[in-house]
Amino acid sequence: FTATPVEKKPDDLYNIFRILEPTRFGKVADFERDFTYMDGAKDVWGAYIGYKNIGGMRSRVSDLIHTVDKNSPEIAKEFPEKVEIKIELDLNETDAKLYQKTEAKLREILKSGDLDPAEEKAVMGFGNGILRGICMVPYTIKARLENSDFWVAEELLPIFEGVKPHTTSKIEATKQLVQEVVEQGEKIIIFCSQTHNALLPLAEELKEYNPLLYYGENVNERDDELEEFLSD
Repeated sequence: FTATPVEKKPDDLYNIFRILEPTRFGKVADFERDFTYMDGAKDVWGAYIGYKNIGGMRSRVSDLIHTVDKNSPEIAKEFPEKVEIKIELDLNETDAKLYQKTEAKLREILKSGDLDPAEEKAVMGFGNGILRGICMVPYTIKARLENSDFWVAEELLPIFEGVKPHTTSKIEATKQLVQEVVEQGEKIIIFCSQTHNALLPLAEELKEYNPLLYYGENVNERDDELEEFLSD
């Protein structure tokens, strides 16, 4: 039982059932054929560029997943009070220019009139991944684009030529938050919506705090890493 959403995107659901019940969705190729656009193509951050047949996916697991309303009196009393603080940050000048150029190029592609609905959705999904990446670690995007076989990557690649490693506004704000928590003698867990390629630069920026980095690729190591975090 968990009160935390166990997946934030459909392929997370596939990965869960690949362990719990491998026959539920079948092979990766079956999942891609039934539920993803563009034959399972992925964006620069490793996520599928589009999904389809979400209703069919939901019905396939409906006998095993039960959703409850956490605001109901019976459930709410089991939850601790949540403290949520939203921090809005502006991109620095370098990253703001990258964002603007990328957004303009994506709009140009989408307005070309040459794309069918599935392709438009794929471009938007791919582009959103790029724009999110600019906010986190823009200097890693060039390599990702070079390794992508999605045609949009070639269109965007010139924008990221010559981008050098630098500290972004988001990483700088994270460092300040970590410093405040450490000074109070507490520990902190940082959840990142990007893949481990975004976590590695963040870990490098935080190395003075001896971070424990876990990005979920090796499930067998999770218990050991959790124990290290709790006992260190």
